[in-house]
Amino acid sequence: MNILHNNAAGKSNNLDAFFADFEDYDLNQWKEIMDTNLTSMFLVAKEVGKVMKKQRKGGSIIQTSSIYGILAPDQRIYEGSFYLGRKINTPAIYSASKAGVIGLTKYLATYWVLKPMIK
Repeated sequence: MNILHNNAAGKSNNLDAFFADFEDYDLNQWKEIMDTNLTSMFLVAKEVGKVMKKQRKGGSIIQTSSIYGILAPDQRIYEGSFYLGRKINTPAIYSASKAGVIGLTKYLATYWVLKPMIK
């Protein structure tokens, strides 16, 4: 194993909770989406990294994030937009989790370069 494309994103089963206004956002909803969008990528990269290290061949881990991990979405673009019959937006959890993916990716890039996988 020498390449991983790590990609994750999800919405909730409860769309009202997922698309709730920031002021009303539920902490459990936040944790669920953070687990899906960021924690899952951490877990997969960790396990694949172990395999790559054991193989002593190195490898590449490509992690997909979103432009919303760098720039905040302009909520005006969602005016008049619906998903399964309800108004939508891009919630803060999406941007925060995707920014976390970028941070994790940068960390791993320096971690495994400065701490070589081959010992």
